[in-house]
Amino acid sequence: MTPPPDLSARIPTTFAPELSSLASTLDDVVHRVTTLAEQAGASHLDEVSIELFRIERNLISAARRLDKLARD
Repeated sequence: MTPPPDLSARIPTTFAPELSSLASTLDDVVHRVTTLAEQAGASHLDEVSIELFRIERNLISAARRLDKLARD
């Protein structure tokens, strides 16, 4: 779900650095989750790997939304 087009008009510009920081933190978490998912796959823990990759996709989506909000 994407935010309404006029949402950025209601967000104070002082929020942008914090939103950007949160997006960056999420990017770091995504990297860590991806690494664990790959390790789980290599260890034949397929169900764990699949679930971690699902989590990765959701985190990537959240990071993109935060980044977009910070830039708008």
